Amino acid sequence: MGDNGRMGNPYAPKPPGTPPPSGDQQGDQQRQPAGPTPDGWGDRTPEQQPRGRRGAGARAPREPVDPEVVRHLSRRLMVFALILLACLLLSSAPLPWRMGSVALAVAALVAGGLALRRAWRAKVRGMVVVAVAAGMAVSATLGLATLAVIPVWDVEMERQTCMSEAITHSARAQCLTDYREGLEEYQDSLTG
Repeated sequence: MGDNGRMGNPYAPKPPGTPPPSGDQQGDQQRQPAGPTPDGWGDRTPEQQPRGRRGAGARAPREPVDPEVVRHLSRRLMVFALILLACLLLSSAPLPWRMGSVALAVAALVAGGLALRRAWRAKVRGMVVVAVAAGMAVSATLGLATLAVIPVWDVEMERQTCMSEAITHSARAQCLTDYREGLEEYQDSLTG
């Protein structure tokens, strides 16, 4: 306490000639925080923290993932990524080879589902789960886009043949014009 009844700064240096604190005062000083901390609670033990503050915003530490599980998971993720890459490459191949990307898309969905299940059981969270889910969405989209070619198979085959035989830019432009007209005729046949 100061001279006029107010408490002084407990962190301020003591004036020279001040006697050392007695045993009770020394114990009180040891229990007081040494200085301000980011959370505002100093060096208090969990029992000394107010009940509403204990554990708020702090997560329990995660258990370390078994290295054997991580090895199996990484193997499944590698298989999934390779199948997805093959599906992506085959989806731009000429017909009829392009239809193989449908089978690869299904295989990628299965491999991705197995990898997601393995990651979930191993309690691996974060970007791994997001990346696998995004890869599964890409494989489903590629498979459906390839299946959409089946109704216009003849028109697509004519465009493919025309483009492979075209030498000049005007011939390529004519191929694309014929392709658009073929698609419009197919759409008219559906509505008419």
